Amino acid sequence: MDLRLIRYFLQVASSGSFSKAALQLEMPQPSLSRNIRKLEGVLGGILFHRDGRGAHLTLLGRSFLVHAQTIVEAWQDAEEELHRLTQSTRGSVSFGLPSSVGRVLSVPLARRLGEAYPDLSIRILEGFSGHVAEWLQNGQIDIAVLYRGSLSPGLISEVLAAEELYCFATPDAFRALDGCDTPEAPIPFGALARTPLVLPGRPHGLRRYLDRAARENDLELQVVLEVDALYTTFEAARAQIGMAIMPKAALAGDLVSNGMVARRIEAPVLTQNLYLATGARRPNFAAGPEMISLIKAISAELVAKEYWVPART
Repeated sequence: MDLRLIRYFLQVASSGSFSKAALQLEMPQPSLSRNIRKLEGVLGGILFHRDGRGAHLTLLGRSFLVHAQTIVEAWQDAEEELHRLTQSTRGSVSFGLPSSVGRVLSVPLARRLGEAYPDLSIRILEGFSGHVAEWLQNGQIDIAVLYRGSLSPGLISEVLAAEELYCFATPDAFRALDGCDTPEAPIPFGALARTPLVLPGRPHGLRRYLDRAARENDLELQVVLEVDALYTTFEAARAQIGMAIMPKAALAGDLVSNGMVARRIEAPVLTQNLYLATGARRPNFAAGPEMISLIKAISAELVAKEYWVPART
C-alpha cells in the first residue's frame, strides 16, 4: 500500500473536507478524490460520506483511522531511527585497548568496522589498562577492553574472555633454567622465582597481578629490569637480560621470531579476565550495540584460535 494514500486519508479525516485537505496538501481536489477512491478500492469499501457540510468518516473509515495513524507513526519512528543510525555511522568511534589486547584485536576490529560502516571514522588507542580506564571515564574513548583491576563503579562492564600468561625467553635461557626449550612444555610458576625477570613497573596491572600471585604462592620474584613497553620487554628477553611474562596474545606476530620460545605458566595457571566496558559519559551513538556485538564475535574467534581462553569466574 502506498503510504501517500494513507497520509491523504488522514488529512481529509482531520480537515473534514476534501477541499480543505486539498489546499493543505497543495494538490488539486480532483486528484485527491482519485487517490482516496484508489485507497477505497484497496480496502474494499467507502471511507467517507460527503454532504454539504463536508466529508464524514464511515464505519469503515473510523475503523481504518486507528490503523492509519499507527502505520504513519511507525513509519516516522523508523525514519528517525534510521536517521540516527546513519548520522552515527558517519561520525566517529574510539576504542581503548591494552597493548597485548591490541596486538590481536585492533586489526580485525578496524577491518570489520570499515566493512560494516564505511563512513565511520575509527580511532584505536593503546595503553596500560589503568590509563585506558581513565580515558573511558573522562569521555576520551567510547568503548574499552580492561582488566578487572582497572574497573570502577562508574563503568558498565561485562566479562569478555581471559588471557593466560606465558613466559617468553630464548631457548638457552630455558635450557639453563630447567633443561627444556620446548614451547609446548608448561613451566611452573615457582621455577620463575629462581631466574631474573623483565617485568612492567608496579603501577602496571600485570605487575600487580604477578606480585599478588607470588605472595599467594610464597614466592619472591627477581625483577632485574622494569620496562613499561611491550617491544622493549621482548628485546630485553631476547638479549637474555631476563625472562618476560606476558599474555599469549602479546606474543603474536613478529615479536615471536628468531628462535624465541613461549611457554605456558602452570602450578598455578595464571589467568586474567578481560572486560568489555563503556562509560556513562560516552557519546550516544546508535551503532554502539552492533559494535559491541562485533567485539564479542571477534573475541570468540580469538578464543577458538587459542590466543584467549574462556573467562573464569
